[in-house]
Amino acid sequence: MKTYTIEEAKNCLSGLLEAAHLGEAILIVDKANRAVKLLPAELGAGKPLKAGSAKGLVKMAEDFDAPLVEFDEYQS
Repeated sequence: MKTYTIEEAKNCLSGLLEAAHLGEAILIVDKANRAVKLLPAELGAGKPLKAGSAKGLVKMAEDFDAPLVEFDEYQS
């Protein structure tokens, strides 16, 4: 794992991103020795979203739109 200062990372960020995408772990350290690890992330992993894919998963009460007792004083 290669280590870079914040200044070094700023100067070659696109190269570091490419290295991370190729599987290399990158460590970026600040002056207080706090560090972050730069790793590739999977975006859009899993099934693609499809309209209607949650059909049957959501249950709605018969009275979902009935007036709430808590708001009686505001509905006069």
